[in-house]
Amino acid sequence: SYNNPASTFAHKVAPVVAAGNTVIVKPSSYTPLTALKMAEIFHKAGFPRGVVNVVVGSGEDVFNELIDSPKVAGISFTGSTAVGLQVAAKAAGRGKRYMIAPGGSDPAVVFEDADIEAAAATIVRARFENAGQNCNATKRVFVQRSIYERLLTLLVEKTAALRVGNPADPSTDVGPLISDKMVKAMEKAVAEAQAQGGRVLVGGRRLGQRGFFYAPTVIAFKNDVDTYVLREEVFGPVLPVVPFDTEDEAVALANNTKYGLQAAVYTKDYRRAMRVAKAIKAGSVMINDTTRVRFDALPYGGVKMSGLSWREGVRSTMWFFTEPKFYVWRM
Repeated sequence: SYNNPASTFAHKVAPVVAAGNTVIVKPSSYTPLTALKMAEIFHKAGFPRGVVNVVVGSGEDVFNELIDSPKVAGISFTGSTAVGLQVAAKAAGRGKRYMIAPGGSDPAVVFEDADIEAAAATIVRARFENAGQNCNATKRVFVQRSIYERLLTLLVEKTAALRVGNPADPSTDVGPLISDKMVKAMEKAVAEAQAQGGRVLVGGRRLGQRGFFYAPTVIAFKNDVDTYVLREEVFGPVLPVVPFDTEDEAVALANNTKYGLQAAVYTKDYRRAMRVAKAIKAGSVMINDTTRVRFDALPYGGVKMSGLSWREGVRSTMWFFTEPKFYVWRM
C-alpha cells in the first residue's frame, strides 16, 4: 500500500512484533524510503537487528520468494482486492495464515432530514483528502431526491474551492496522485461515466502543473447506472452522486457493489440510521460522520470483497499472529 506508508507500516509491524514475532516488510515500490526510515526508528528504539527487516524490490519477485520460504509463517497484505485475492490463494495453497486488507467502494447515504451543510463538508473531505487515495474514502454518494440539487450544489461549491498543489505546502487541500498510470485511470473512468449519462460539474481533467495531478471531480447522475465509478474502487479524486427516492432503494444502491468496507449514513432520525446501518453490507457504518473513521483499538475490515480473512487492529492482529499452544503434564 502506497497511500499511507508510515501508518500502514505501524499497523502491520507493531502488533506482530508485540506478539513476539519477527517481521519482513515489503513496501510498495512507490514508497520504499518510508519503510526504510521506520525500520531505522525501530532499531534506534532498541529492537535487535533482525526483528524488523525491510526488503525493497519487485513486488512479485520478492513476494514469491517470501511466501515459498518455510521460515515465513504468515502474510499480512494491504492493497487492491485483485492482488489481495492472489496473495490469499498463494498463502492458503502453502498452508500459511494470511490477513488481507483490500479495497472498498464506500457509500455515503444522505436523507432529506440530514444537516446538509455538514454532510457536504464531511463528504468532500472524506472523498478528496490524500487526493482520494484511501481505501475507506467516500467513493459514492446517494442523496434523497428532494434535496439532491441542494446537496449537489454544495458539493460542487466546496469541491471547486479546494486548493490543488504541493502536498508540502500547508495551504494545499489536494495533492497529486501516485503515478501517471493513476491519472490515466481517472481519465478513463470519467470518460466512461460521461458516456453513460454522467455530467461532470467540476473538474474532470488532468491539471497542467508538474506532477500527477487530476482535478477534484464531481459527476452527477440522474439514476444509478452500471459504470466503473459506481461499481469499482476509484482510487483518486472522483465523486459520483446519484439520487434515490426510498429508504429501501438507498440500501440497494449502497450494496450494489462487490465491496463492503465502510459506509456513512446522514440523518437526524436515529431509528432510520440504525435500520439503514444494519442493512448496508459493510464492516463499519458511521452515522453523520466520515467513512474515513478508523480506531486502532477496534478490528478494521469489511465484508464481501473487502473482507478476506481476519480484521486488522492492535489486539486482533496480535491474536491472529499468535500460535495457541497448551501443555499437559501428568504428575
